[in-house]
Amino acid sequence: MWQSPDGSTVNQIDHFCISRRWFTAVQDVRAHRGPDVASDHYLVVAKLKMKLSREQAEPRRPKLKQPEVETAFDVEVHNRFAILESVDSVEDIWSQFKTTIVAAAEKLVGRKRGSRKERLISDTTWKAIDERNQIKKQNVK
Repeated sequence: MWQSPDGSTVNQIDHFCISRRWFTAVQDVRAHRGPDVASDHYLVVAKLKMKLSREQAEPRRPKLKQPEVETAFDVEVHNRFAILESVDSVEDIWSQFKTTIVAAAEKLVGRKRGSRKERLISDTTWKAIDERNQIKKQNVK
């Protein structure tokens, strides 16, 4: 919108242009009279809602599906199951079975740290965070 300096004439001369490809992304377009932009034109604001897609990355193969890790996991679990033969009750067998599988997986693959957002932090950054926390603990004592 344009308003003449004397305030008597108002014309719509400011438009929002967008490619036909993105036309469906336009949610709302408004002219705002409030902001003082040192011009006799009004501020035109458009709300867009766009869905951006990421570049498709190569699918990552889980560590346990890698042949060398898979064989090492099998050997580790087989060695740990020798302990289970001495257990009598079902609850004890289940708890030993569970701890055996979890311990072998943690030894070979490791554990993911943090929440989903925190998993974006690289291993070197986590090491730096751990070192900093250890230094803080030593300085407190």
